[in-house]
Amino acid sequence: PIDTMDVKQGTIEYMVEQAIPFPSKLVYGYKADKREALAKSFFKSATQNEIINQVKKVYLDIWRLQEEEQINRHALSIFTVDKGRAETSYAVLEASIADPVRASVDLGEIEGRLVMIDGEKQELIATLASLIAKEIDESAVFAPPPEYPQVDEVSKLIAKAKSVRPEILGAEKMVDSGRSKKSFAMSQYLPDFKFRFSFMDMPGNMQNAWTGRIGLSVPLWSFSKQRFQVREANANLSRANSIKEETQLAAAKEVKATHARLMAAQKMVEIYSKSVVPRAKLLLSSSEEAYKSKKSDFLNVVESIRSLVNSELMLVKARTDAAKAFSDLERAVGAPIFKEGT
Repeated sequence: PIDTMDVKQGTIEYMVEQAIPFPSKLVYGYKADKREALAKSFFKSATQNEIINQVKKVYLDIWRLQEEEQINRHALSIFTVDKGRAETSYAVLEASIADPVRASVDLGEIEGRLVMIDGEKQELIATLASLIAKEIDESAVFAPPPEYPQVDEVSKLIAKAKSVRPEILGAEKMVDSGRSKKSFAMSQYLPDFKFRFSFMDMPGNMQNAWTGRIGLSVPLWSFSKQRFQVREANANLSRANSIKEETQLAAAKEVKATHARLMAAQKMVEIYSKSVVPRAKLLLSSSEEAYKSKKSDFLNVVESIRSLVNSELMLVKARTDAAKAFSDLERAVGAPIFKEGT
């Protein structure tokens, strides 16, 4: 009342009001958010797979350098022995000074390569330690890559990638989320419900009252707003479909490329392990025997050692390339790629 300071004379209303969207809005909104969250979980898995692939590649590079160090040290020991033979032959005037000098030059080159290998190896160990967030003993010995079994043909690997690769699954969930968002946008044309419940404390001898009200909020004057929301949802859905198709095409291309690289690297491993390296060892043995019996000169021995070192280095590189290609192929597919039954 305006004619008194006694507020007890007024009417006090205690009210609770709840607005509830149309049920379809709640359903489609929930589906859209849930599917988007699932898509993000797949993208997280894709990031984890990429990090695992990086760790494998750095590990393989360290193993390669470890093997190159052993090969060069073995060559160093061979050159040291042959240098001693050349010096002995020179001392008894059976050979020229060029032979021990040539051996000394090659020894110096090998020692220089060993220094470079050690520096690169320590750098890669530091990189690996950073990737796995753990200190690595610099004297640790790294195991060689395993002998991988046969893999499925390209068509099966592509089909598998489309069904399990995290990026593709995430893109599919984004399409599902886009459909739900479109349905959600269309449902904005529908009214919302309002429920009100109140208690009125009346003054004086007037009777107190309980009241209830149910209302509808109809978007009569804002249809343009809903129309633009639907257009935006359609555009986002088209974009999600395009990303899905692009992801599938990129995965298929990556699977084909890495599969071809794996086949080539495995072929190189077979050629060098079964043919080139054994022949290079035989050539060195023959050259050393010929030099000892004065049937050949020291230059042939040097060339034989270089040939053996190069072939062994190429074998190590081929094994590393094959292991990297296998890791890349698993990354491209998104799952292990062993052929069933192998």
